[in-house]
Amino acid sequence: IAGKREEKKSVLTGTLINSIEVRKISLMEMEIRPRNISYMNGTKVEDVAKWLEYGTSKGIVARSHFGNSVKRLKPKVINNMQSAVRKAIGRVG
Repeated sequence: IAGKREEKKSVLTGTLINSIEVRKISLMEMEIRPRNISYMNGTKVEDVAKWLEYGTSKGIVARSHFGNSVKRLKPKVINNMQSAVRKAIGRVG
């Protein structure tokens, strides 16, 4: 959503993209979530993220940024994991 990608642009103000927080839990685990902030009208960023990702019954069409990002980055993540395993095996063997 913030870069030049195929998916439709869904951030106009930058509030959503600037609210995303990444927290490292362990070597192989990260948590990605919106910070607990709201838009100027009081709407929670977390709600807007859900509406944009999945759409609503009131006419907001889904713009699956996170789903698209997972699909786009999956090969890179798999490659990085395979490299880490090969490196670890090399140390043992």
